[in-house]
Amino acid sequence: MLRRTIAELITIPVEDAVIDALLYRSPIPASTLVICIHGALMNFCVGPSRFLPPMLVQRGFDCLAVNLRGHDLGSIRASFRKPEGWAWHLQSEAFIDLEGVVAFTQREGYERYVLLGHSWGALIAAHFVAQNSKKPSPVALILLSLVHSFKLFLEVNYGPFVTDVLEQARQLIASEAEWDLIAAPPGASIPVMSARTIVDLASATSEPFANLLSKLPRTLLVAGSREHAALLEAYDLLAKTGYEVQIINKAGHFYRGQETSLADTLITWLTPGQ
Repeated sequence: MLRRTIAELITIPVEDAVIDALLYRSPIPASTLVICIHGALMNFCVGPSRFLPPMLVQRGFDCLAVNLRGHDLGSIRASFRKPEGWAWHLQSEAFIDLEGVVAFTQREGYERYVLLGHSWGALIAAHFVAQNSKKPSPVALILLSLVHSFKLFLEVNYGPFVTDVLEQARQLIASEAEWDLIAAPPGASIPVMSARTIVDLASATSEPFANLLSKLPRTLLVAGSREHAALLEAYDLLAKTGYEVQIINKAGHFYRGQETSLADTLITWLTPGQ
């Protein structure tokens, strides 16, 4: 029999916009909220943001799966002139969105919150916490398949053309066409990005893993055994230096087919001694 977990679709006001989220409430009264942050080109209805909350609520955690303004490749909320999505996203907007989410957590009366990010969402979560020491901090971070830098998205997507693309983006910004799109080569995972987004990614500060993690609260790093070799090598080095690392056997970047194994690993880590 298929078990269905009901989520409430809510809208959260942030500094200069609103974002949508799915709120999952545990049948057991919960004092901790797990905030799920999607990866690049994804949203709250796909990947870990979709399959983890129904499993976590059964163990006494409320979950909030959020759509940052960088969700999907592109969408329209209220105006054809103001599209949103990854093709137009800015790192600063993602941080503003998370500030609004943390404020929501406080308004709702949760005693604690956990940030759980996947891929780009993990990188956003880690930098948000590291740069916001004065904000209410999460009791823990779970970083799934943490991408090592914002610039990586440009390097992988545009390959040997990245220098030319950056110059084209800067010229568009200078001519007041900062939101115009620049196409990627055939076969790229992200087909288009705006000039402003490209320059934003190129100028974003991404610290080495060890430096970044030293600024965070209790953190679990998770990856699939079938991830890119460079990511697994970085995780192996961090594990040898004392960081908490879990590798999910037979899992790739999206954990398809290993959803239960991932959820069990996270629940065990979140509930030590139980």
